[in-house]
Amino acid sequence: MRKMRRLVAFFICLSVSLSLASVGSAAEFQNSDTYLRTSYNSQNYIELSISGSELTVSGKLISENLTSVLAEVGGVRKYTEAKSGEPFSFKVDLSKVVEPTPVDIYTRQSHNESYWSLVYESIYVMMSAGKYRFSAAKVTESNSAMLSEWMNPAEYLDGESMPELKKLASEIVGGTTGDYERAFLLHRWVAENIYYDYDSYLHGADTFTEAHDILENRRTVASGYSEILLWLLRAVGIPAFKTQTYALGLTSQGGSFAVKTDEAAKTEANHEFVEAFAGGRWIVMDPSWDSNNEYENGETLKLAPYGFYYFDITPEALSNEQKVIKRGDKITLGEEGAVNENTTDNGLKPASWAIPEVLGAMGAKLVPADLQKNYTEKIDRGDFCRLIMNLMRVSCRYTTNASVLRKYGKELDPEAFTDTDDPDVLAAYALGIVNGTGNGKFHPEHDITREQAATMLKRAADVLGISANSPKLTFNDFGEVSGWAAEGVEFVSSLTTPEGKAVMGGVGEGLFSPATFYTVQQAILTVYRMYLCR
Repeated sequence: MRKMRRLVAFFICLSVSLSLASVGSAAEFQNSDTYLRTSYNSQNYIELSISGSELTVSGKLISENLTSVLAEVGGVRKYTEAKSGEPFSFKVDLSKVVEPTPVDIYTRQSHNESYWSLVYESIYVMMSAGKYRFSAAKVTESNSAMLSEWMNPAEYLDGESMPELKKLASEIVGGTTGDYERAFLLHRWVAENIYYDYDSYLHGADTFTEAHDILENRRTVASGYSEILLWLLRAVGIPAFKTQTYALGLTSQGGSFAVKTDEAAKTEANHEFVEAFAGGRWIVMDPSWDSNNEYENGETLKLAPYGFYYFDITPEALSNEQKVIKRGDKITLGEEGAVNENTTDNGLKPASWAIPEVLGAMGAKLVPADLQKNYTEKIDRGDFCRLIMNLMRVSCRYTTNASVLRKYGKELDPEAFTDTDDPDVLAAYALGIVNGTGNGKFHPEHDITREQAATMLKRAADVLGISANSPKLTFNDFGEVSGWAAEGVEFVSSLTTPEGKAVMGGVGEGLFSPATFYTVQQAILTVYRMYLCR
């Protein structure tokens, strides 16, 4: 499915040239029937807000050489001068709007005489119960449910990329280290350098769908855009998968689920995009709809400026145009709203209360891929050492244990234990974070208790130079804490994150429960919280 662009012959004499702005992180906001933000990207978004009969159009766009932004609602046109990477804001009168009416937004660049559509016939505004509001997309609820389903990042990183793709991906991201920024750079490259094969789309001819063929010939259709972006992302270590959707095209009846209610029940896909795990969450990326390149009659053409509207698009904005049908190995909600059996727990995903912080830990690279499973099961001493040493490496910005040991003037003893030569166990022992169990044994397979975990966390904090920052919590069962663990329990309950969460709190009813075994998800959460306290 191809997203069409519309040109508006509306001329304004402006001339400004700015370089492409950098991409930022996600912002926090709440979309509603009077407020709609199109992207989580803090450097590239449109923000629409209704107050009374007035629509405020604001935002920030990284479209290169931007000179102005135009909004049209029911024949009323308003525009403002704008510069790439700088905030803009203007107002549009809605007083003549009665029926659902599209809010169309266009941009103009210094090298163009006309405006090109950025948002066209997807977002609608209407009068309802005496109040102006945005028309609700009919698939928002199902999309939001699908997009919030647990997807384990480790399951979407496997696969060997071609050497040429790895080389290209490395060149595109350069020295950029943040996954969110790297994901954008790869998305932008695909949108700008691959051409939509209209000869194939319009005439049913074959086109290139494999990554190496697309890279060589630089043309494909929507599935090919997703294919090459998928492998570029994985080539730099960013988990990614394809999501199949039913996408509305632009017709005389509009291209939005806000008005095309008859198509909201579609269950067969006609389009796809990519989701990438970056910044501790899954972000939506649709490079084909952000590409304004065409290949037709054997010729290539760059039709319009690039707006990157579909990079990290919000579910509410996406739902105006696309219905999620199949996401990775998850399939769509059925008529009754039931979730497919593949989404059930069975220990394969964290508890709902743990998911946000588990994802945060994964986004911070704190969780080895093979520990991203069995979240509700008990964690053993060996795996907890792996988490702790990952925390040490990430916190010190090193990739090897040897570098961490050198930083703290410690040496590894490869014969410290007779029952393990695990490098993370040996490194944690050298740093004084863990001890053996006696007689030259470590017993890496033994499960750990909450008080043992608290003690190890306290020792890791000592190495990192992290101090308690809050009053210690009081536990009714503190008397049951072993003498050697008391200091650790007090410490982890008095070290809090910027959000005020104790690295390790109680289990409820004023209890710490020191002898209770520790689970994988609990271990991940506490390591992540300590990371936030650095």
